[in-house]
Amino acid sequence: MEAKYKISRWFVSLARWLYLIIAFLGIDSRDGITVSEGDILELSGSKGEANFIIKWSSSSSQSYIKIVNAKGVSGLYTAENSGKYVTILVLECRGIIGCNHDIEIYIECL
Repeated sequence: MEAKYKISRWFVSLARWLYLIIAFLGIDSRDGITVSEGDILELSGSKGEANFIIKWSSSSSQSYIKIVNAKGVSGLYTAENSGKYVTILVLECRGIIGCNHDIEIYIECL
């Protein structure tokens, strides 16, 4: 993701990521879905949790997106990173291709 946001500091947990998603085989799609760290959903069959779940009409199983805590990824974008590419979010996507992403950030000024 290109660093185009002029914010001195923010956390992934405060953001909602907006996506156009496409089924893995490209048959179905849905626009405007949100993925947020605050949304924790149970996968069927005791397969764990995810932050977004969908059941495509073209598939018999659930597809999902999970925000992953990856080594070296803090979720921070600081002023020192301005103009640089910085990994701020890692997703595990099963049965989904995410594209055309955008972000909503809620900032509280004190």
